[in-house]
Parts: sequence; C-alpha cells; structure tokens
Amino acid sequence: MKTGILSILILTLFGLTNEKTDNSKGFECSIVATKSTYEIGETPEITVAIKNNSGKDIYLIGSLDASEKQWRSPYCYFNIEKPKNDSLPITGRCGNMNSLRKEDFKLVKSGEIFNPYQSIDGYGFFGSYEIGRKENFQNPGKYKITFHYSTKSTKLDDYLGDGSENTELRELFNKMPNIELTSNTIEIEIKK
Repeated sequence: MKTGILSILILTLFGLTNEKTDNSKGFECSIVATKSTYEIGETPEITVAIKNNSGKDIYLIGSLDASEKQWRSPYCYFNIEKPKNDSLPITGRCGNMNSLRKEDFKLVKSGEIFNPYQSIDGYGFFGSYEIGRKENFQNPGKYKITFHYSTKSTKLDDYLGDGSENTELRELFNKMPNIELTSNTIEIEIKK
C-alpha cells in the first residue's frame, strides 16, 4: 500500500500522470466590438481572438452546443454588466447537445489567432445566444462585456455532447492545452 501511494506521489511530482497542466500563460484572449455605440434594438458585433503564444502548434475547440450554458466544455461565454439590473425571462432549451467531431478541433499554430465563434463548415461552431439576444441590450446606457474560454476539464467525456469517444478524438484531445482565459473588458453604449 505504501509503495502504491509513493509511486503515485512520484508520478505526480514529475508530471508523468495523464493530467494536463495549466498552460494559460502561453495564450492571450481579447475581444473587440465593431463600434462603441449601438441603438436600442441592435446587438453588438464582437470578435474574439485567442492568440497562441505557447511556442507550439496546438488544437483548440470552438463554441459547441451548450458551451455558453457551461453544460459542456469548452466553456465559451460572455459576462454582460448592464447599466440597470433587469430580470429577463429564462429561455428554455432541450437537453440534447451536438456530438463532438474531429472537425471541431482546429489547428492553431504558434503565433496564430483562433476565434471560437468562427465559421468552420455548415455544422460547426455555435454563436453566442446571449450577445445576439436583443433583450440583453434593451436599456440605454453603458454595458461592460467580458469573454471567458476554458478547456480546463481534462475529461474527454465533458466535451463529447451526445457523441461517444473514439481513437481519433482521443488523439486530438491529447494535443489540446488545458487553459482558462478571460478577455479584456470592453464598454459599449446603447442609445435611444
């Protein structure tokens, strides 16, 4: 028993376990809006850029069905700080989630930028429902918006959705860094 515990401790100390380590420092996350002022009824157009400064080529996954709700990884969501607290009706959604596909893993070479909302094919990444929801921007005033992205989970099951694991997905998953990023905060104004 003591030998088993000692072996696990040694493997953990020397990084020989299957756990990923936090490599967030090798990445930058930023957002920009196409303009700083919008009218009521408009929603902001925001671009997300995750820059790979890790010195290695890696794979990342964009926003999947339920990533915004944080029901599955990767987490891809915005915090919206409003000028006035307003309680919006909770929107329902089904419990189904699209299956993770090999096409959802995008190669991001060292120095390149990745947008988790980019269009990859006719079935690919999901846009942000909350940013596109007009009710979130119904009051005049200043809004502060911050984006969050996380591949912190080291369990492939947390990414699969309604799909199942296979060798190809496992190999790509093992090339994905374990990161948790928060973007800069931008400010927009909604005017009447």
